[in-house]
Order: sequence, then C-alpha cells, then structure tokens
Amino acid sequence: MLYVLHPQNFMSLTLQAFAEELFFRAYLMQRFSNLTVSVLFTIPHIILYVDLWSVLTFFPSLLYGYIYQRTGSLAFVSLLHLASNLLWFTFLAKLVSKIFP
Repeated sequence: MLYVLHPQNFMSLTLQAFAEELFFRAYLMQRFSNLTVSVLFTIPHIILYVDLWSVLTFFPSLLYGYIYQRTGSLAFVSLLHLASNLLWFTFLAKLVSKIFP
C-alpha cells in the first residue's frame, strides 16, 4: 500500500495509464478493431513481465476498448485503467504471490 501512496509512484501509474490509453484507444482504435488493439496491448505486457498475468491483460483491454467505444471518453477509460493498476499493485499482486510463490 505504501508503494501507491508515494506521490511519485502514484503519478507514474497515472501517466502510464493515460499514455497507454492515449496510444491504444485514441490512436490505434481509430484504425483497428477492439480485438486487434487488445492483442496489441497485451504483447508489450508479455514482453516486459513474462508471466501468465501479463497474458490476462487482454481481458481488461477488451473492457477498456468497449467502454471507450461506447463513451468516447479517454479520461474515463484512463481512470478505469488507473483504478485497476492501483487495485493490482495494492492488493492483488500480494495475494497472487502468496498463492503462487
């Protein structure tokens, strides 16, 4: 929890979520389908983190893409992405590491 409360870490997660959504939703979704963009979103996560959880980023990406298509709001999708990153880093990553050491 302290990781996320540190202002630099919070700002980093915020900027990362916004930058990813800007590129993948606002730019790539103008050219490709949500399915294609979700695959493209997943590839860098797999390359960077090389684990099963990276593969699973495909599913939130589909959700973000669907919501972006329905609302057209980059800000809303970026906030959802930030919220899921905060949830992951504060709670789920620790839980997963205990279950799957």
